[in-house]
Amino acid sequence: MSSPLLSSLLTLLESGVDLGVTACLIALLVLHRDSVKLHWRRGLVVGLLVLGVVVPQNLTTIFYISPDRMVGDLGPQGLEEIMEGAALAGVIIGATVGTAARVIWYTVITCVVVAEWQRLRPDAPLLGQALLARARARPLALALGMGLLAGALSAWIFDLIQVDMGQAIELLQEYFPGLAESSAGTRVLVALPLGVYAALVEELVFRGALLGFLLRVGRERRWVVLASSVVTSLTWALLHLSVTDMPLVKLTQIFLIGLGLAAIARRWGIEAAILAHLGLNLAGLAGMLVLGS
Repeated sequence: MSSPLLSSLLTLLESGVDLGVTACLIALLVLHRDSVKLHWRRGLVVGLLVLGVVVPQNLTTIFYISPDRMVGDLGPQGLEEIMEGAALAGVIIGATVGTAARVIWYTVITCVVVAEWQRLRPDAPLLGQALLARARARPLALALGMGLLAGALSAWIFDLIQVDMGQAIELLQEYFPGLAESSAGTRVLVALPLGVYAALVEELVFRGALLGFLLRVGRERRWVVLASSVVTSLTWALLHLSVTDMPLVKLTQIFLIGLGLAAIARRWGIEAAILAHLGLNLAGLAGMLVLGS
């Protein structure tokens, strides 16, 4: 099978999984439509956190984007300038609308997460309340440390077996040539908001809404815990297939990390899983920078 064909199939698979996850979230929103009224304050806090990481990401995208890549060679200089301006305006409008949509979406998803875990464990502190409890400092620090260790180990193993980040990096360099030519420090600053965003929203979706729902429905029976962790981790892993030239290696890595994050969420809460995921992303980014991957 040719590499372009394999890449297309993996992208198609990711798109299908993404649509399936979105459909499940919409179903949970319908199921918990009353929870939006009850938990909107905590949902809004998370929505504002999403806003805080998406805006820098959008600004850097606009700054480094290539107008030539968007409009191509149209001939007369004046026409090119007009089209480049229109394309840039389209990017700005799209970024604004997309940011607003994401903030609203993850605000209501947070309400679903709170509703699921409060029904599952009514006495457990959740999303903000846990951070204020002094007794939570140690498990949250342990979760962050475990994420840092997993990220550093992943970066080292990927460098050792020479895993190439593949088309994801190539597309970034094609669309954002200014970023590819910038310093390593600049690239890290651009990537940081994306790492924070991924840690926040992916944990809300996979370990918050989906895992919480499966555990609650199954009443946390032993086999339900195992099956729910496997299903959510595998689904999460399938969304990362096309980012390297070794999809099976990436699938295995993300699946195993997903099982660990599921265990952390069950034992220490969603905040701990978010911190562990954040540590994973930060250590992986630092490791690739140090190792030159």
